[in-house]
Amino acid sequence: MDFLGKVVDKVTDWLIESVVQEIGYFFTYESNITSLDNEFERLENIRSGVQLRGEATRRNLHVISPNIQDWSTRVDTITADVATILRRRAEVERGCFYGWCSNLKSCYLQSKRSKEIVMDVIGLQTEGNNYVNFSYPVPPVEVEAIPSHTGEEFDSRKLQEEEVMAALRDGGVTLLGYMV
Repeated sequence: MDFLGKVVDKVTDWLIESVVQEIGYFFTYESNITSLDNEFERLENIRSGVQLRGEATRRNLHVISPNIQDWSTRVDTITADVATILRRRAEVERGCFYGWCSNLKSCYLQSKRSKEIVMDVIGLQTEGNNYVNFSYPVPPVEVEAIPSHTGEEFDSRKLQEEEVMAALRDGGVTLLGYMV
């Protein structure tokens, strides 16, 4: 019986915490939206810094790390989500009368979604500030020699080649110099 009591106690605690958290979204609507707005503004500042650093990197003929490009894409996605939340904020607040919202479902959903996005925004802020390997030097362009097999030789070079070959065949020559 003692075991059953402990299990019921744990389940009850878990259920109460879940219900309180879900109901809390109604009461923390304004603070969640304000927090989202503030954190998003900080993310935008970090994003502009990363963009400036990226432009400087390109001017120095370096390639931006794929991690930075991925981070930037994720920030674009979050930006679209935040714009949607803030656009719907006006719709939710339009239905309110002295702080009492008649559309509780939209208030709840907006509050919950804004809380989730704030967590994502904070993660992106941390990630954007901690990039060490921002860029890499551009790999050198491979230069390939294309041999010319036209059989065309210059007469002056051919004459010099014959002189060098004759000097190499001569046993009395101990030192050979070639000037271009």
